[in-house]
This record gives sequence, structure tokens and C-alpha cells, in this order.
Amino acid sequence: MVQQWNKAGLQVLLIYLCNVWGFVGGATLPGNTDVFIEGPDIAPDGNSFSLSCSCMDFLRSIYQIDPNFADSITVEFFSNGNSVSSTTFNPGGLSCATQLVFGIGGTQDQAINTNFTCKATATVSPAGQTPTPTVSTSNDFYLGFTIERNPLVVKEGETEELKVISNVPILCKNTPDCCVTLNLKIPGNKNNIAAISTCNYDMCTSNWMPGPRQATLTIPLVANKDPADDVDKDMTVEFDPLRPAGGGAVHQILDNLKIPKVD
Repeated sequence: MVQQWNKAGLQVLLIYLCNVWGFVGGATLPGNTDVFIEGPDIAPDGNSFSLSCSCMDFLRSIYQIDPNFADSITVEFFSNGNSVSSTTFNPGGLSCATQLVFGIGGTQDQAINTNFTCKATATVSPAGQTPTPTVSTSNDFYLGFTIERNPLVVKEGETEELKVISNVPILCKNTPDCCVTLNLKIPGNKNNIAAISTCNYDMCTSNWMPGPRQATLTIPLVANKDPADDVDKDMTVEFDPLRPAGGGAVHQILDNLKIPKVD
């Protein structure tokens, strides 16, 4: 949602419904849980990326409850509550971490713009007690695209930046740098608000920032002056669904991608 004020102080409300992209979250950090997700991390060959689920703190807590623990631990990834992968660690292991890899044609490739969680499960048998299933679930981790500012205030006759942020790496198989094009649409009266230079914007591999693990695309919008029509307005800014060209499975995860509604 974008709010726009003209020079007379009248307010224009511009609502973004970007039909291609969704929100970005950074790496989920441990909170009140001993299981957490972080990433995404790009593979060395650039042909895939992954989320990691760490459950080492969960494993340590299990050994504190049951020093003789010798059962297996199951770690499961979920997308919006639906299971997308499961890994079982052998008894007596000293490691508890697994990855969910994107760009290899798995179910998870269809789960961009969703919340991911991972869950660790083990059966603990403290001395003299009945074996009890112990479960720990991570915080939510959103993998997808978003509009940074909502609402965005644009004064009449002035310019503000619309920022699209992605924590989904833009990758193409066996190609060092590739792009996907965002086609901007402004339905209704184009005299009210417009993009300054073009309606086609590329988000590329080279836009990726390793530190925050995200890419940002900036689109300047200008609110045009219209003294004859100086009233509040509701408008919609949209993007066409993405149509990536080639690039292998890691690029095709973006095909027909739409942004969740931004309230």
C-alpha cells in the first residue's frame, strides 16, 4: 500500500498488488527454540541454493535429558505446514543439521513465497521413565519477494523509490550472471502516477548481496501534478507474472511467480 500526498495536503492512496513477487526475510535466528533455519546459501557451482536447518542445540538438550540417548533424530522441513523433506540421523551421532536444496526439481521448487519451518523429533527415555517423543520446531522463515515500504508516501510532483526485495537468488544453470525481468503495470489513469524511465526492470545474479543474503531492485515512481483533479485516489500497481527464459530448473522455479497481496 502506498500513500501519496499532494502539495495541498490532500492524500492519495496507492495500493500495491504486485502479481509477481512476495516478501523477503533474512536468516531466521535462534529465538525461543533450539532448532532454526538460516540461508539461503548458493552452491559453489551456482546451479542451486539451499536453506539449512540446525538442530545441534536440540541434540544437546536431548543428551542432557537422557545421557544414554541412542535413538535416531528425524528432521523435517515444512512449507506452509506441508512436509517437503525428511532426514533421519543415526543413533549416537554428534551432528544434527540438514539442508533443503532448491533448483534440482524437488517439491520445494514450487514453494517460493511461502513460510518454511523445520522440526526435530526424537524419543527420549530418561532412567526409570516411559519413552517420550520430544519435538522442537523452528521459527518461520519466509523465502520469497516483498515490497520494502508499505505504505509509501509520494508527494505530488515528486519521486519516491519502490523497492522489490528478494531472498531467492536469481540463478541460471552454468551461467555466471542471469536475470529475470519484472514488467510493471499501472492500470487506470497513467496521468496520476508513472515510472520515470521504463516499465521493464531486470533483477540479476549480480544484484545478490551475500551479507544480508538478498537482492534489491529499485523502481522510481513519480506522482504527476494534476490541478484539475486534485482529489484522493485509489490506484493499483502490478507486475506481470514472471516468465524466466531457459536457465535450467534453478531458474524455472520463478516461472509464473506472483507476489502475495501486500496489505
